[in-house]
Amino acid sequence: MPGRWGTHHGPDGFAGEPEPACLRPVPGALSRVLTLPPVPRAVPVSRQWVRETLALWRLADAAEPAEHLVSELVTNAIRHAHDGASVVVLLMYAAGKMRLEVRDHDPVNLPLVKIPGSLNIGGRGLVLVEALADHWGVRVTDSGKSVWCELTASPRIPRRTGGSCRDEGRQRP
Repeated sequence: MPGRWGTHHGPDGFAGEPEPACLRPVPGALSRVLTLPPVPRAVPVSRQWVRETLALWRLADAAEPAEHLVSELVTNAIRHAHDGASVVVLLMYAAGKMRLEVRDHDPVNLPLVKIPGSLNIGGRGLVLVEALADHWGVRVTDSGKSVWCELTASPRIPRRTGGSCRDEGRQRP
């Protein structure tokens, strides 16, 4: 299997190569990228990575819906992966919005929301994405497609113990 799981640094998703300009950090924003092989084990790995990343960014309140979203999008990307091509997961946060993107190398099979029949086992993923995300969409890229979704999220700032910030500069009589 080509490459390894981990942080994405190169245009093909594997560490050790220069980062493309489109993936450079935006000032004032948080972003992380994960590259996964197209295997079923990638789904729980992506869930754990999202949970840990959002905890690090103090966005733990968004973790549960984000885990469900990444599960559905990574599962779909694995289903459409070509010849062992990697699946790339991007997680970004800026201006109160958490954005999740999952990229694969299949520009043909674009996702459509379908209402599955009661006897169908599959086909509910995008119904769930539509229900959980504030917005979602798909775009065709040079190397395949990117399915994205957004959630409104606010960091949970720990409370200070002691006095308020306004009281710090004053002396008490």
